[in-house]
Amino acid sequence: MSLRKKAFSGMIWSSLQQFGNQGIRFVVSIILARLLLPEEFGLIGMIAIFMAIGSELISSGLTSSLIRTDNPDQRDYSSVFFYNLFGSIILYFLLFFTAPYIANFFKQPSLIEITRLYSLTFIISGLSAVQLAKIRKEMNFKLETQSSLASTVVSAMVGILLAYRGFGVMSLVWMSIAGSIISSVMLWFTSDWR
Repeated sequence: MSLRKKAFSGMIWSSLQQFGNQGIRFVVSIILARLLLPEEFGLIGMIAIFMAIGSELISSGLTSSLIRTDNPDQRDYSSVFFYNLFGSIILYFLLFFTAPYIANFFKQPSLIEITRLYSLTFIISGLSAVQLAKIRKEMNFKLETQSSLASTVVSAMVGILLAYRGFGVMSLVWMSIAGSIISSVMLWFTSDWR
Protein backbone atom coordinates (compact mmCIF):
# COMPACT_ATOMS: atom_id res chain seq x y z
CA MET A 1 0.00 0.00 0.00
CA SER A 2 1.36 3.42 -0.93
CA LEU A 3 2.05 6.09 1.67
CA ARG A 4 -0.79 8.22 0.30
CA LYS A 5 -3.29 5.36 0.68
CA LYS A 6 -1.98 4.61 4.19
CA ALA A 7 -2.36 8.26 5.14
CA PHE A 8 -5.91 8.43 3.78
CA SER A 9 -6.85 5.16 5.48
CA GLY A 10 -5.27 6.42 8.71
CA MET A 11 -7.30 9.62 8.51
CA ILE A 12 -10.54 7.67 8.06
CA TRP A 13 -9.78 5.27 10.95
CA SER A 14 -8.59 8.09 13.24
CA SER A 15 -11.76 10.06 12.53
CA LEU A 16 -13.88 7.00 13.23
CA GLN A 17 -11.99 6.47 16.49
CA GLN A 18 -12.35 10.10 17.55
CA PHE A 19 -16.02 10.52 16.69
CA GLY A 20 -16.94 7.01 17.84
CA ASN A 21 -15.33 7.45 21.25
CA GLN A 22 -16.77 10.93 21.69
CA GLY A 23 -20.24 9.75 20.70
CA ILE A 24 -20.15 6.78 23.05
CA ARG A 25 -18.83 8.91 25.92
CA PHE A 26 -21.52 11.53 25.29
CA VAL A 27 -24.32 8.95 25.51
CA VAL A 28 -22.72 7.30 28.56
CA SER A 29 -22.36 10.68 30.28
CA ILE A 30 -26.06 11.36 29.81
CA ILE A 31 -26.98 7.95 31.24
CA LEU A 32 -24.57 8.28 34.16
CA ALA A 33 -25.82 11.81 34.88
CA ARG A 34 -29.25 10.26 35.51
CA LEU A 35 -27.83 7.49 37.73
CA LEU A 36 -25.19 9.36 39.75
CA LEU A 37 -25.15 12.47 41.90
CA PRO A 38 -23.28 15.61 40.81
CA GLU A 39 -21.09 15.25 43.92
CA GLU A 40 -19.86 11.89 42.67
CA PHE A 41 -18.69 13.43 39.40
CA GLY A 42 -17.09 16.19 41.46
CA LEU A 43 -14.97 13.71 43.41
CA ILE A 44 -13.46 12.43 40.16
CA GLY A 45 -12.97 16.04 39.02
CA MET A 46 -10.96 16.76 42.16
CA ILE A 47 -8.30 14.21 41.26
CA ALA A 48 -8.46 14.82 37.50
CA ILE A 49 -5.47 17.18 37.62
CA PHE A 50 -3.33 14.52 39.31
CA MET A 51 -4.38 11.94 36.75
CA ALA A 52 -3.64 14.28 33.84
CA ILE A 53 -0.20 15.22 35.16
CA GLY A 54 0.56 11.57 35.88
CA SER A 55 -0.38 10.54 32.34
CA GLU A 56 1.93 13.17 30.89
CA LEU A 57 4.80 12.12 33.17
CA ILE A 58 4.42 8.48 32.21
CA SER A 59 4.43 9.08 28.47
CA SER A 60 7.22 11.68 28.81
CA GLY A 61 7.89 11.58 25.11
CA LEU A 62 9.70 8.24 25.06
CA THR A 63 6.91 6.40 23.28
CA SER A 64 6.77 9.25 20.76
CA SER A 65 10.50 8.89 20.22
CA LEU A 66 9.94 5.26 19.19
CA ILE A 67 7.58 6.49 16.48
CA ARG A 68 10.11 9.04 15.23
CA THR A 69 13.10 6.65 15.33
CA ASP A 70 13.89 5.23 11.90
CA ASN A 71 14.66 1.64 12.85
CA PRO A 72 14.08 1.00 16.53
CA ASP A 73 15.30 -2.41 17.63
CA GLN A 74 14.24 -4.75 20.42
CA ARG A 75 16.51 -2.94 22.86
CA ASP A 76 14.83 0.41 22.13
CA TYR A 77 11.35 -1.02 22.62
CA SER A 78 12.36 -2.87 25.78
CA SER A 79 14.03 0.20 27.27
CA VAL A 80 10.93 2.33 26.78
CA PHE A 81 8.70 -0.47 28.06
CA PHE A 82 10.63 -0.89 31.31
CA TYR A 83 11.02 2.87 31.77
CA ASN A 84 7.25 3.33 31.39
CA LEU A 85 6.48 0.42 33.69
CA PHE A 86 8.96 1.53 36.36
CA GLY A 87 7.78 5.14 36.11
CA SER A 88 4.12 4.17 36.35
CA ILE A 89 4.79 2.06 39.45
CA ILE A 90 6.66 4.94 41.11
CA LEU A 91 3.85 7.33 40.22
CA TYR A 92 1.25 4.90 41.56
CA PHE A 93 3.02 4.64 44.93
CA LEU A 94 3.52 8.39 45.03
CA LEU A 95 -0.24 8.90 44.67
CA PHE A 96 -0.97 5.97 46.97
CA PHE A 97 0.97 7.55 49.83
CA THR A 98 -0.15 11.12 49.15
CA ALA A 99 -3.83 10.16 48.83
CA PRO A 100 -4.55 11.08 52.49
CA TYR A 101 -3.07 14.54 51.90
CA ILE A 102 -5.13 14.99 48.74
CA ALA A 103 -8.26 13.93 50.63
CA ASN A 104 -7.39 16.27 53.50
CA PHE A 105 -6.80 19.18 51.12
CA PHE A 106 -10.24 18.76 49.53
CA LYS A 107 -11.83 17.74 52.87
CA GLN A 108 -13.17 14.58 51.24
CA PRO A 109 -12.08 11.41 53.11
CA SER A 110 -13.45 9.18 50.34
CA LEU A 111 -10.75 10.50 47.99
CA ILE A 112 -8.19 8.26 49.70
CA GLU A 113 -9.74 5.07 48.35
CA ILE A 114 -10.73 6.68 45.05
CA THR A 115 -7.21 8.01 44.36
CA ARG A 116 -5.53 4.75 45.31
CA LEU A 117 -7.79 2.69 43.09
CA TYR A 118 -8.00 5.11 40.15
CA SER A 119 -4.19 5.40 40.04
CA LEU A 120 -3.92 1.75 39.03
CA THR A 121 -4.73 2.93 35.50
CA PHE A 122 -1.16 4.27 35.27
CA ILE A 123 0.36 0.82 35.70
CA ILE A 124 -2.20 -0.85 33.43
CA SER A 125 -1.69 1.70 30.65
CA GLY A 126 2.08 1.60 31.11
CA LEU A 127 2.01 -2.08 30.22
CA SER A 128 0.76 -1.39 26.69
CA ALA A 129 2.31 1.98 25.80
CA VAL A 130 5.00 0.38 23.63
CA GLN A 131 2.48 -1.77 21.78
CA LEU A 132 0.43 1.33 21.02
CA ALA A 133 3.54 3.19 19.81
CA LYS A 134 4.48 0.27 17.57
CA ILE A 135 0.99 0.11 16.07
CA ARG A 136 1.10 3.86 15.40
CA LYS A 137 4.58 3.60 13.89
CA GLU A 138 3.30 0.92 11.53
CA MET A 139 0.36 3.24 10.72
CA ASN A 140 -2.07 0.50 11.68
CA PHE A 141 -4.82 2.90 12.63
CA LYS A 142 -7.51 0.29 12.04
CA LEU A 143 -6.12 -1.84 14.86
CA GLU A 144 -5.78 1.18 17.15
CA THR A 145 -9.38 2.20 16.43
CA GLN A 146 -10.72 -1.29 17.08
CA SER A 147 -8.86 -1.47 20.40
CA SER A 148 -9.97 2.01 21.44
CA LEU A 149 -13.63 1.55 20.54
CA ALA A 150 -13.81 -1.88 22.16
CA SER A 151 -12.34 -0.56 25.41
CA THR A 152 -14.72 2.41 25.36
CA VAL A 153 -17.78 0.21 24.80
CA VAL A 154 -16.84 -2.35 27.47
CA SER A 155 -15.87 0.30 30.03
CA ALA A 156 -19.14 2.14 29.32
CA MET A 157 -21.12 -1.03 30.00
CA VAL A 158 -19.18 -1.60 33.24
CA GLY A 159 -19.75 1.99 34.37
CA ILE A 160 -23.47 1.97 33.61
CA LEU A 161 -24.02 -1.44 35.22
CA LEU A 162 -22.18 -0.45 38.40
CA ALA A 163 -23.95 2.91 38.58
CA TYR A 164 -27.30 1.18 38.13
CA ARG A 165 -26.39 -1.23 40.95
CA GLY A 166 -25.66 1.68 43.28
CA PHE A 167 -21.86 1.75 43.34
CA GLY A 168 -21.86 5.54 43.09
CA VAL A 169 -18.52 7.20 42.37
CA MET A 170 -16.80 3.81 42.27
CA SER A 171 -18.67 3.07 39.05
CA LEU A 172 -16.68 5.91 37.41
CA VAL A 173 -13.42 4.58 38.85
CA TRP A 174 -14.07 1.01 37.73
CA MET A 175 -15.20 2.25 34.33
CA SER A 176 -11.79 3.85 33.83
CA ILE A 177 -9.92 0.79 35.11
CA ALA A 178 -11.97 -1.52 32.87
CA GLY A 179 -11.18 0.66 29.85
CA SER A 180 -7.46 0.53 30.61
CA ILE A 181 -7.51 -3.24 31.08
CA ILE A 182 -9.45 -3.96 27.87
CA SER A 183 -7.25 -1.61 25.85
CA SER A 184 -4.04 -3.12 27.24
CA VAL A 185 -5.17 -6.70 26.71
CA MET A 186 -6.24 -6.01 23.13
CA LEU A 187 -2.98 -4.23 22.34
CA TRP A 188 -0.95 -7.10 23.80
CA PHE A 189 -2.85 -9.67 21.74
CA THR A 190 -2.83 -7.70 18.50
CA SER A 191 0.70 -6.32 18.59
CA ASP A 192 3.60 -8.52 17.56
CA TRP A 193 6.00 -6.97 20.09
CA ARG A 194 6.80 -8.77 23.32
